[in-house]
Amino acid sequence: MTGGLSHPRPGSGADRLVIFDCDGVLVDSERIANPLLAEMLSEIGLPTTPEESIERYQGRSWVDTKKLIEESLGRPLAETFPELFNQRMMEEFHGRLTPIPGIAAALDRIESPVCVASSSGHAHIRTALEITGLLSHFEGRCFSASEVSRGKPHPDL
Repeated sequence: MTGGLSHPRPGSGADRLVIFDCDGVLVDSERIANPLLAEMLSEIGLPTTPEESIERYQGRSWVDTKKLIEESLGRPLAETFPELFNQRMMEEFHGRLTPIPGIAAALDRIESPVCVASSSGHAHIRTALEITGLLSHFEGRCFSASEVSRGKPHPDL
């Protein structure tokens, strides 16, 4: 006890926060998003395989992804591209998105506070967690790379 305040014993669990990424950790979205992005990039003149999409863009914020795409494309993306990609992805999610096997049971056993820190935007995170039934574990504790100046791999988020 210092100055009349009680501090948790280090390692007791009271001083821990479990931070989850969303895509690929909580929800199995990468198998949906990467082939779709590859398809849409190929449609606009940047031939891309799902494997190349994973290698180049997976885990990056949209700002970083857009910059890489435009560098490879040699021109700016159409302003409507992100919205169209998001729309098509959400349509796919509603029919195919599933939680990572075992994650719901694991979340039920975690006693420490939990949150989500993702490169995805807030609408994407919320929709993915709603569809998979995981939102109740994270309500009010979802954080997006859109809230910080530097996304992954920087520790800002």
